[in-house]
Amino acid sequence: MKKIWIRILVMLFLLTLLPACINVEEVNAAAQQRLVDDGELLERDVRKELERKLDKLARRYKLDVGILTVQDYEMYDSTLPNYSTEAFASSYYYDRQFGFDEEDSGILLVISMEERDWHIYIVGEARVAVNDYGFEYISERLVDKLSDDKYEEGIVRYVDDLEKFFQAYDKGEAYGSDNKVKETKRILLYFGIAMILSLAIAIGIVQSMKIRMNTAKPQPAAREYVKQGSFVLTENQDLYLYSHTTRTARPKNESSSGGSSGGGSSSGSRGGSGGGGKF
Repeated sequence: MKKIWIRILVMLFLLTLLPACINVEEVNAAAQQRLVDDGELLERDVRKELERKLDKLARRYKLDVGILTVQDYEMYDSTLPNYSTEAFASSYYYDRQFGFDEEDSGILLVISMEERDWHIYIVGEARVAVNDYGFEYISERLVDKLSDDKYEEGIVRYVDDLEKFFQAYDKGEAYGSDNKVKETKRILLYFGIAMILSLAIAIGIVQSMKIRMNTAKPQPAAREYVKQGSFVLTENQDLYLYSHTTRTARPKNESSSGGSSGGGSSSGSRGGSGGGGKF
C-alpha cells in the first residue's frame, strides 16, 4: 500500500512538471525585453502601453515582436563587421534570443536617429504574416510618420498595423496582393467626395431654376433708361492722355536633379528577410 502511494505522489509530481516543460520556449520568449527606447522617442506612458501590447501580441500569436531605437547603432555595438542596419538588426535579434519555435519566428524594428535609418527584420513564420505586401504596406505607413519627425505616432501606427496583420494570419486569411487591407479612411474620403459633388450638383440645379424664374433682365446701356428725345449730343471729341508700358524678363531654362532614399525587401544571411532605408 505504501508503495502505491509513493508511485501516485511521483506521478503527480511529474504531471506538475509537464506544463513547464511544454511552455519553456514560450516563457523564455516572453521574458525578452521587447521594447528598448535608447533613442528616447517615446513618452513614458506610451512606452509602457506599447510594452504591454508587444507582450500580448507575442504570447497570443506565437510570433515574437521587438522594437529598438538608438541614437547611433555603431556606438551601440561596434563589434559587427561591414556595418549596416540590416547586419545590426540581425545580430541584435539572435543575440537577444528573440523568436518562437524552431525557426525563431518573429519581427524586429530598428530605428537609428543619427543615420536616420530604419530596418524591419522578419524571421520564420512571421514572413507569412508579414509577406512582401505586408512589408510594403507597414513600412510605407511607418516611414510616412518618421520622415515628418512624428516618431511616436509612427511607432504606435507600426504596432497597430502588426496587430492587424497578425490577426489575419491567425485566422488563416493572411493579407497579400490578393487580399489587401481595406482602408476605412479611403472609403470615408470617397463618401465625402461623393457628398460634396452631390451637393454641388443640387446647388447648380437650384440656381438654374432661380435664374429662369427671374424675368427682370438688366440692360447693358443707359439709353434704355433715358426718355427718347430728351438728350442731344452737340459735340464729340477724343483726347489721348498717356501710355504705360511694362516689361517682363523671359524665364531661363534651368535643370535640377535630386534623389531620395527608400526601402526595399531583401533576404538576410541568417534566414531573416525584410528591408529598410532612410527617413
